[in-house]
Amino acid sequence: MHWFEELRSQRMLWFLLSGVLVCRLVFASFLPLTPEEVALLEHAQSHPGRFADLLALWLQCAGGISVHPLLLRVPQVLLPLFIAGLMPRFLSEEDEGLGHVAALAWLCLPPQFLHIQISSLTPLQYFVFASVAFFYPGVRDENHRMHIFAGLFLGLALITHVQGLLLAGAYLTFALLSPGRERRSLDVLIVFASAAVVVLLFLLASTVYGLPSWLTDIESFEIPSRMNLSHTLWFVVVLTISSGLYLFSPLMRIGDFRRAVHSLPASRSLWILALFPLAVLALLSPFGGGALGVLSFIPLLILSATVLLGRETSLRAARWMSGVSIFAVAVQLAMLVSE
Repeated sequence: MHWFEELRSQRMLWFLLSGVLVCRLVFASFLPLTPEEVALLEHAQSHPGRFADLLALWLQCAGGISVHPLLLRVPQVLLPLFIAGLMPRFLSEEDEGLGHVAALAWLCLPPQFLHIQISSLTPLQYFVFASVAFFYPGVRDENHRMHIFAGLFLGLALITHVQGLLLAGAYLTFALLSPGRERRSLDVLIVFASAAVVVLLFLLASTVYGLPSWLTDIESFEIPSRMNLSHTLWFVVVLTISSGLYLFSPLMRIGDFRRAVHSLPASRSLWILALFPLAVLALLSPFGGGALGVLSFIPLLILSATVLLGRETSLRAARWMSGVSIFAVAVQLAMLVSE
């Protein structure tokens, strides 16, 4: 029966990936650009040649072809699918198919169907998850080559956005809190050394060719906002966090909790990498910063909870949450039709 359950979870994952993609394509096509997206587009067009700012580069290239919302939002449309595709890579050794269950749980959250607005943090979310996707298997398999790749993506995250520092802080916290501190410190040192090469090469290129970044000229990277982003998009953040909590906690039984306590060491590194940035962003939230940054680390929280709770509880929770997502999509479609 195990192989049948594994096959079924893979089929469910492909079916859900297709459904999420269709919904995101529809909403990205018909929902007009938000004021913040218009500000990002105008900012990119008014700063030609800013090739170090990947979002601006994309908006310049796409805007030169068409300003249709779907084309401009392609990176954001594909983001949750990219994350879901990498999730099985994390958990393949702990339990065959558990990574597919984590991806199912991630895709069942309502924001995966509805949140299609591009933001200045979109490239960061790619680099953060790609870095951890190499770091976690590297720790698990004692493979230092994986840490080199994790550092390369950390370096890209650092030159992309100031919130890349949160991932660097999470790696440092992991080295300090994990058992076998000397071995883990070496892992993180390799990551930081690899990231430093990327940052130093960028700074050198910036000196020679004048490539801009928040590292060299943070004031010029203050994008003029047409709206209070920290407040107007808090509903997405609140919906994501509350959905994640609702996804798992109500369905835990006493037996599940006992099993979860025993499996906690297996997911210790994921918990540290997820909770440190979220805690920092929570502390910064009263000052109006970091609302969208929460979304960069929610996938790690979902992965951690999946390892903690196990396959059966996570699948049951994902099925439960899919009903909420279907309702949310139906409401959004009704609003589109009424307009």
